[in-house]
Amino acid sequence: MQNNVVLVPLISALHDPESVKGVLNHYTAWLKGSYDMKLHPVSEAGALYSLDLGHVAGILALVVTGGTERLIQSMANFGRPLMILAHESMNSLPAALEALPSLDQSHGTAVAFGQNSVELAKVKRFVAAAKALNRMGGHRIGLVGGPSSWLTYSLPDEKSLEGRFGMKILTIPMEEFDREYERAREPLVAKLAKEARSRAPSTAEIDYEDFNKSARICVALKELMERHELTSLSVRCFDFINKYRSTGCYAVSFLNDRGVVAGCEGDIPATVAMITLSEVTGRPTFLANPTYIKGHKLVLAHCTIAPKLTTGYRYRTHFESGLGVAISGALKEGERVTIARYNREYSVLRAGEGRIVKGDAWSEELCRTQVEIEMDGDAETIKQDPMGNHLVMTYGNHINSLQELASLAGVRFKKI
Repeated sequence: MQNNVVLVPLISALHDPESVKGVLNHYTAWLKGSYDMKLHPVSEAGALYSLDLGHVAGILALVVTGGTERLIQSMANFGRPLMILAHESMNSLPAALEALPSLDQSHGTAVAFGQNSVELAKVKRFVAAAKALNRMGGHRIGLVGGPSSWLTYSLPDEKSLEGRFGMKILTIPMEEFDREYERAREPLVAKLAKEARSRAPSTAEIDYEDFNKSARICVALKELMERHELTSLSVRCFDFINKYRSTGCYAVSFLNDRGVVAGCEGDIPATVAMITLSEVTGRPTFLANPTYIKGHKLVLAHCTIAPKLTTGYRYRTHFESGLGVAISGALKEGERVTIARYNREYSVLRAGEGRIVKGDAWSEELCRTQVEIEMDGDAETIKQDPMGNHLVMTYGNHINSLQELASLAGVRFKKI
């Protein structure tokens, strides 16, 4: 039952069993496909506690009849995302309205009333958000080398992160990475380097040894992930420049393209935003610097991107250092996108939607992958009320899903 959303019918023993059965059958047929498991109807609190509801992803509490106010309260005590479903008969809505004000609203207890397409969409959003939030709680983020030295705001707050989402951070000393880099298996490194070179064109300044170093970084990171049972990571990647005359750009691209969230510069709040968008959408994300903001116009740029997000890409050197293997990817012009970012306490999630108006790199003064977005809202908000450097982007309209997830997590949502 661990990542299931369950439907729990709540009934009063006073009501006619046949009437209850009719309502229940009708309502569950309407909800078909929206939940994972339907439990037997419950009419007393004691029966609730015999169920394993403390470990489910979410609960749909179907208020079949009146007289169930105490049962609704008991459902909330499990501390799982909760949606109360009420209907037009058998005093269902009055029971829901009586119970709701006394529930802890810090995690956004949701309510759906009636049986129409709008309410069904609301139920499905709740279910998807509850499952995404539950998956997020299983993440172990490896912070390799710690945050970059220039990060003054985007620092890891392990207590807030675990308290809010259940995620854990494991800080891995750079010395441990160095050991893995030095002992990376040569055949594996050579194979990965060869595969990388065959996938896209590269500029003349990148040679075999550059690919070899990038592949070695990738192999070392994968080894650390396996040893520490990590699901995601963020890397103090600029340290590679002085030590190895290389960068982590290709390794980060490689991991993200294969469904492993990998962030840059040890920026944990941005990495958590990547995890959130990835769990909501099931696709990779693009972490980038906001390099221009005016009105509705937002320009993002970075030296790494998952190739799956591009219409094509080529290899270039890292922008600042002129070293290593970076990714210059073209994004889909005209496509709708969502951007997101947490504050460092994870108490606020800011997100907005927009459309890509320019998707291929145009400037030698910016990081290698560049995208211009026309935001639906005022992009100036990002400047006027900053929440750190990196922003996270992926394709599609996901504001409603993020807002639902934020509500269930007790996070304040700010729309751009």
